[in-house]
Parts: sequence; C-alpha cells; structure tokens
Amino acid sequence: LPDPGMPQIRGARIVSFASLFRAPLDQAEEVRRLMHAAKEAGALISVDTKLPTFRELKMEELADVWPLVDYFFPNEKEAAYHSGIDEDGGNTEEHFRKMTEFFLSCGMKNVIIKAGADGCYINNSEGFRHLPALPVEVVDSTGAGDNFVAGFLSGVLRGENLRACAERGRARAAECISRMGA
Repeated sequence: LPDPGMPQIRGARIVSFASLFRAPLDQAEEVRRLMHAAKEAGALISVDTKLPTFRELKMEELADVWPLVDYFFPNEKEAAYHSGIDEDGGNTEEHFRKMTEFFLSCGMKNVIIKAGADGCYINNSEGFRHLPALPVEVVDSTGAGDNFVAGFLSGVLRGENLRACAERGRARAAECISRMGA
C-alpha cells in the first residue's frame, strides 16, 4: 500500500477504497492511515465494500474514520451485513432507508446502496431517494456495481449534483450488463 506522502495520494481528487473489508483493506490501522492521508491531501473518499472473507473487520473498528467518507457504495447484501439490519427485511424502500440511515449515523456523508435490478437508493443530508435501474436486456451482470461507481464518481469529478452522478452511474451499469464481460 502507498505511503501517505507518495504521489499516488498527493494531488488525487478522489481516493477510492474499492473492496473495503477484503485484504489488504481488512486491517483497521492500514485503512485508518490511508483515509487520513487522503483527507490530509484534500481528496474526497469513496468506499465500495465487500463481504469479509478471512479477517472480519467490524464497522465499529473504523468508527473514527467513517466521518471522513464522502461516498459509501455497498450493494444490498453488503449493506445488510455491515449495518446489521436483517437482509431478509425485504426490498422495500423502508428497508433501504433504515440501512442508509445506519451508515449516515456513522458519519458518512452520502450513502448509495447498489440494488441490482432495483436500481439504487441514496441518502444524505438532502434526504432519501430511489432511482430505478434502466430497462435493458441483461447479458452479463459482471462488473455492474464497479461500473456504477465509476460512472457516479466521474460525475463527482465533473461537479455534477448527486442525482446527475447517480444517473451517470445507472447508465454505465446498464451499458455494462447489456454486454458480455465487465
């Protein structure tokens, strides 16, 4: 992993923690060190999560750095797991609202739950909203979530509002799943 003073972090507008909770991002001190370095460099922090595999890093182990997170992108299974809110609670808006509110209560600024064919659920200080997925024929869903995040963050870099970023993410995910391969 890069040293905080290394050029990979200096000058970055966004530092993306993809696959948080998986090695090597399953070590609390490493995650903490890197997030502080990113903020000190003036970068926004984006977190895309995974379910843990070998070492189970708990949400509370990173409680002090969650307020540094600008954009948090779990999928619906990861959101249920990391929030502790029953995954079998149903795919209702109220269920997604509860999960997003949990992450906001940790101090994260924008929570975007990727919900596959159901689209995405967004919550921040401006309120909760749902954007349905774009209707496309699904050929292969590999990489849809990663493409959503990439599209969303490209909107952030362009200075777009949250809805426009989500629209951009939806379009990238739809393009991804309409073809074979990520």
